[in-house]
Amino acid sequence: MTIRPDSTEEFPASKEEWMIFVAQSRKTQHDLLERIKELNCLYGISRLAQHREQPLNELLTGIADLIRSSWQYPDISCASIRLGDTRHNSGNFARTRWCQSSPIVIDADECGAVEVCYLEERPDSDEGPFLREERSLIDAVADQIGRIVAQRRAEEQMRALSQELIMAQENERQRIARELHDHLAQDLSLARAELDRIGCGLPENGPWRAQNGAVAERLGTAIRSIRDLAYGLLPPGLTELGLVETVLAHCEDFSLRHGIAVDVFADGLGGVAFDFDTQIN
Repeated sequence: MTIRPDSTEEFPASKEEWMIFVAQSRKTQHDLLERIKELNCLYGISRLAQHREQPLNELLTGIADLIRSSWQYPDISCASIRLGDTRHNSGNFARTRWCQSSPIVIDADECGAVEVCYLEERPDSDEGPFLREERSLIDAVADQIGRIVAQRRAEEQMRALSQELIMAQENERQRIARELHDHLAQDLSLARAELDRIGCGLPENGPWRAQNGAVAERLGTAIRSIRDLAYGLLPPGLTELGLVETVLAHCEDFSLRHGIAVDVFADGLGGVAFDFDTQIN
């Protein structure tokens, strides 16, 4: 090796040293490109996982295709992700004897595996034909998939629990509305009818007749308030008429009560039937 006078950098002095230098440079460049592919693989998986609306099976198939292109020999690589009894394969997957795998662990339970296979034989390296760095990569991919699946399952459980809570609240609202309308309001109506009957037997100009009328009027106001509350908790037309007709009736009633005009536009929804879960949400 020689050193230039104006620099501390060493350069090969002979042909043999130049050949060694070029070979080392090419290996360094190759290694850097492999590390870039590995980083792109992990980044690509994170980017795919951001599409929360994408079904899990489509996500895992996309990850399998991404993994295949990240190994040292992408032209002959194939990948498979097994989750439970279901496999998500890259388009060219075939199990061969040149295979590398890593388990997918969720909550300390092994529930699947990531597999990468070569379709053709290649020279031996650190782990069969696979690089030492590819072992680290497949382990990292399996760990990342495990976290993605665990998060998806947790989100599904949260949605299910939220739906159950909404349904429990709605069932309780229905129960309270029916109790108010069918029992309390009816009992108060009977009480008012009895007061009216008693009032008819009292002297027309006597103080008891006036007091009886005032109590009856208060009962009438209470009955109307209870019925309004029951209707607010469970619009009576929701189960019979459907969402659109119930909204229209509710807006008309609101306009009559408060003198505020309300316009409702439901073009194309007149004949659409919604399930009850959709209507209450």
